[in-house]
Amino acid sequence: MKITNLGPIKEGEITLDTFTIFWGNNNTGKTFASYFLYGILKELSQLTIEVIDSDALTKEILDIGSVGINYEVYKAAIKDYAEKYLKDNFKDILAKTFNTDKEMFSKTTFEFSYENEIFDLMSKDEIGTSDFEYVFRSFKGQEYKYTATKKDDTYFIMTNVSDGIVNQDGSEVQPSTIYARVNRHIMTIVENMFINRRKVMYIPAERIGINTFRKEIGDSRKESYDLLVNSENEGKKASKYPLPIADYIQFLFSIPDIQGSYK
Repeated sequence: MKITNLGPIKEGEITLDTFTIFWGNNNTGKTFASYFLYGILKELSQLTIEVIDSDALTKEILDIGSVGINYEVYKAAIKDYAEKYLKDNFKDILAKTFNTDKEMFSKTTFEFSYENEIFDLMSKDEIGTSDFEYVFRSFKGQEYKYTATKKDDTYFIMTNVSDGIVNQDGSEVQPSTIYARVNRHIMTIVENMFINRRKVMYIPAERIGINTFRKEIGDSRKESYDLLVNSENEGKKASKYPLPIADYIQFLFSIPDIQGSYK
């Protein structure tokens, strides 16, 4: 990603890997660059992808028992959708990430370094070529089975749902209920096949690490939660920290729970 006019950074380019370290002299923009990157990646990890006509896919799979999704077409659609979203919301994302007014970034720009960079940030590292099966079960014991298989650049999702779904007591499920559930299943399957919801973690430098937040960590859990979690509701405290640091402190709070779960 290429950025301009971000704090002390007049122009720069970030090349990502699985583990990314920012290093350099003081006041050269390491914090600005790392916060920027964290905000973009976290936003992408939470972005709702609305690029396929789930109604059309649902009708087709219920009519004939299968539906095909072209990987390259879907890839291009994700790229266009995510790029437009970031372009339209870029300044708001930075304001939320840095916990400041978006006017601070009035001259900031960014663009991707190569054509499919945004898709590479969101896609699975490797799309499997073998068949795989999905099974969804409702609380009433209904079972929906799907099989996905790849041929060239197209993934075919097949199901026997059209043969009918019954409840545990043997009664048939209403067509409208089947339609709604299959629609939701298709969206889930397609996303699981192609999209990687990457979890992003920010680890600050040791000099501003856990010791800086000793007081916050010593507060009661409830008071700290109210302090750190942003809220639109009146009367609640908003985080006084930028988003990467607020999330980092929340992670520190969770350590006792994580340790307890492994005992």
